Amino acid sequence: MTGIDPSFYHSLAYLEMAGAEAWSNPVYTWVTLEGWIMFPPLLLSGLGIVGEGRYFPKGDIWCNDLDNNYVGSGAWHPELLDHEYIFDPAEFNRMDGGKWNTFRKNVRKWPRENPEWIYTDDLIAWDPLPPLMGEWLEDRAADTEDAELMLKMVFSAHHGMGKKFMYNGKQTPGNSYGDLVGVNVWDMSYKYVNYRLCIAKPGERFLDEFMRYQFYKDEWLWLSGKKVNDGGSLGREGLERFKDKMNPLEKRKRYSLKKVIHYVNQTENEEIKPRT
Repeated sequence: MTGIDPSFYHSLAYLEMAGAEAWSNPVYTWVTLEGWIMFPPLLLSGLGIVGEGRYFPKGDIWCNDLDNNYVGSGAWHPELLDHEYIFDPAEFNRMDGGKWNTFRKNVRKWPRENPEWIYTDDLIAWDPLPPLMGEWLEDRAADTEDAELMLKMVFSAHHGMGKKFMYNGKQTPGNSYGDLVGVNVWDMSYKYVNYRLCIAKPGERFLDEFMRYQFYKDEWLWLSGKKVNDGGSLGREGLERFKDKMNPLEKRKRYSLKKVIHYVNQTENEEIKPRT
């Protein structure tokens, strides 16, 4: 059987929050979102994964997370979707050697200016969160296509989404935590922790690096025993350079698949929603 290596989009929490739908017919089960088949359909029998036949659902595949099972087939045309970065949390506790020089220096800069910082599960007050999100989204408006989903991840209390909050520790009367300046958001698949969002207040230089550092060295992540899928670069050269400097364990390509051959024995989908 071909192995499944879950992509950044392959987690129950993400699919539920994005509004994906699960389908099945007598042979296959699959998931759709915004007109795409999210992953290659799976046989209900569990005996293997194949790519054609009467009951194979029609449509293009958003992300191939099989071991090149479809990429090599003449029936499919692969198009690069994004790179995907896999990190080992253990590396961030060591950060040994010259390859870590840049990141190691940068993670020290923000806490040097904010020595009383607090990183916690607690959102001590709701009011500062919407302005922070608004400022962050406005700052990156040119390359943000799914702002609504990002807001849902931060504001919704989904059981599969984890969050931690960064405060600058600069106390004011009635506020011992200081200003809310950042949020980390993640979820999990069976194999990876998916690092969904690193929200750092615009203008806080090197806070992004420090937020990521805190995420990767957190005790709960070590205890999970999982590697981290940090998503891709979204076509942004600056983000790609930034993640390259974090020394990924693996930087791999993920492909969307466009159907270029339709077999004569393939019929219209006979779709039945699974019982819930």
